[in-house]
Amino acid sequence: MDPVDLTPESRRTHLYDIRKQLDNLDSTQQIVKVQIETLEGGSLEVPIGKLRLVSLKLTEAQSALREVFGSLARPLLRPLTIYDLPDELLTATFLHLRNPSDIKRLRLSSRRLNETSSHLLLHTFYVSPNPKSLERLDEMSRHPAISKGLRRLIVSVDSYNVDIARSVGLFTIACIQELDRLRDVMPRDSPRFREFAEIRRSWVAFTESLTEDYDDGTHINVHHVNALYNGYLRYHNLFQEQQAVFRRDSFPQAIASAIGRMNRLDDLVIKDRSHSCDDSELSSARSRHRLANLAIDPIALVEDMMLHTVCWQKARVIGIDNPLTKLLYEIPLAIHQAGSSLAHLKFDLTPPHIFELSLDSDRMSQLESFAQSLQSFKFGVRAEPQNVWRPSRGQEENMDLSKFLTAFMRSPKLDSMALDFAFQERDCLEDNRMHDPDRTSIGPLVISIPSPELQNIHLKNCSLHLRDLHALIDHLSSGQVVLGLWYVYLLSGTWADVVELLRDAVLRGTLSPKSVSSIHTQFSPF
Repeated sequence: MDPVDLTPESRRTHLYDIRKQLDNLDSTQQIVKVQIETLEGGSLEVPIGKLRLVSLKLTEAQSALREVFGSLARPLLRPLTIYDLPDELLTATFLHLRNPSDIKRLRLSSRRLNETSSHLLLHTFYVSPNPKSLERLDEMSRHPAISKGLRRLIVSVDSYNVDIARSVGLFTIACIQELDRLRDVMPRDSPRFREFAEIRRSWVAFTESLTEDYDDGTHINVHHVNALYNGYLRYHNLFQEQQAVFRRDSFPQAIASAIGRMNRLDDLVIKDRSHSCDDSELSSARSRHRLANLAIDPIALVEDMMLHTVCWQKARVIGIDNPLTKLLYEIPLAIHQAGSSLAHLKFDLTPPHIFELSLDSDRMSQLESFAQSLQSFKFGVRAEPQNVWRPSRGQEENMDLSKFLTAFMRSPKLDSMALDFAFQERDCLEDNRMHDPDRTSIGPLVISIPSPELQNIHLKNCSLHLRDLHALIDHLSSGQVVLGLWYVYLLSGTWADVVELLRDAVLRGTLSPKSVSSIHTQFSPF
């Protein structure tokens, strides 16, 4: 019968029979080969030629059967397409895509490709200390596809103002202050300016009505006061929810648990500013325009101005209690205790009133254990705004901060390190305090770290002695290291000596030539 005339079921039956015959031929062929090899090694006169002839005929029979098998099987085959691949293989393949536009086109192709590539568009996740944010983090970490694509977690440790959360009167005063800031940058002939003046008059009258000797309510607009109460209640609820998270100490544990479920996440950023944080000075024309258009809706105006957290620096300026700086070490400790590890860690902060990073030997040892997997470490505290009082930090606080940083820099895998002490140095430069006693060299801090893999060192807004820089270069064990010095104050020696030192290190192969081009200094006039 012609193979073309066979039904699919008949084809499968014939294929099964041929497969069995091929297996039998293979077994017989192996037996014959063994007999031939045995006889060739002996001295008996046996007709080996006949056995070889049998083996040749078996090979020809196998080839013929395979041709028949192929002719029967070919119509049953179809081209392999991407949809034939299992989801696991598709997901692993799509990880090699880097262009977001390619991913978007892929997701529009079909529902299945959408489901297996959707996680690629969510590379970073933001989490804040509030129940809704933690709930979303838990949901994302448990998602079978999204959890495989997340690589970076940005943790915000900003907080709400405890004072204005406790009193509607203080909340109203804060609203008036924010409104004044907005009016100061608005043109006087703007129609919105007059509307804001009316809102302000009503709010001032409301604060006066909270006193016992107030008996005139003619300037109080009920709509404006309702906006205050609505905003205050929302702010108070947000504050209480955040405090509940802090009291239970569930924030670090929730982060550690989520990281444990996201096996590709290896990058953690801790900062004191989130999307809800307001540390701006209304310098953006867009923000001024947005708020100006809210003059006709006082409820939306209050929410836009007030429903914000504050960064650590602003909390210090307005007199809020010192923030929970302990989160800087509690989060890494929780991750370590949960059995997870990270490759990249970054602290991006504004200066608090006091860091409060005094750790006992046990916690310090655990931090060092956590840091064993780190490949890059960045620590930066931003400079104080102009005309803002800078707190004097004692020797004990500075020593605790140095020990804290040293714990993270003891990783044998550390490839990149960046330190920025603008919160201490920039104020010295602006005030021309060239010999400020608060200036201390960070040389001992960076020299003490092991550096078998260190390839990038960036020091910014810090002070150094020439001898410390010399010791740092001598301490490097790997060649072609990039050393960047950004706005560094030299406590001793001259910059000519520094350039000569770096040039010699480049010629020896210790430093990369990029190091010489990565020097940015800032001099103050005498």
